Amino acid sequence: MNTTVQENEPKRILGIRLSAVVEMLGLLIILTLIDALLLDGTRFWDMNPHPFWIPVLLMAAQYGAAEGLLAAVLATLFYLVGNVPVQAEGVNQFDWIYAISINPVLWLLGGWIIGELRQRHVRERNTLQRELEESHQREDLISGSYKFVRGRKEALEVQVS
Repeated sequence: MNTTVQENEPKRILGIRLSAVVEMLGLLIILTLIDALLLDGTRFWDMNPHPFWIPVLLMAAQYGAAEGLLAAVLATLFYLVGNVPVQAEGVNQFDWIYAISINPVLWLLGGWIIGELRQRHVRERNTLQRELEESHQREDLISGSYKFVRGRKEALEVQVS
């Protein structure tokens, strides 16, 4: 049984599933293209909730914490690289830093928390599968013992009669 699990194991890059990387990059590229072609090209700067939440939450819920954190990092890169607004005159530096960093920080926290919940469910499922397999083994052992005892009983009945 373990052989088939290893054969069907998804390809990974540094512990991250390759399919997850492709999915998150695809979603982020599509969202960025939608903004560039149909909207103002600010990468949804003033939109709330930010559309980059979609890949972050999907990856964390589907794959786990590592993929959720990577999605948050990639979303941050897509969001900020070449897109950091100039600090407006009269705006406090801390307010400017807050405006720039609030979404990336929340993406990291959300990806991590949702991903850890997913990991907990995976661990519980694996525990239940292991317990089910152990109960099947016990069932087979008890069944085999019963057949052995029944055979011995019948042999004794034949000897007695």
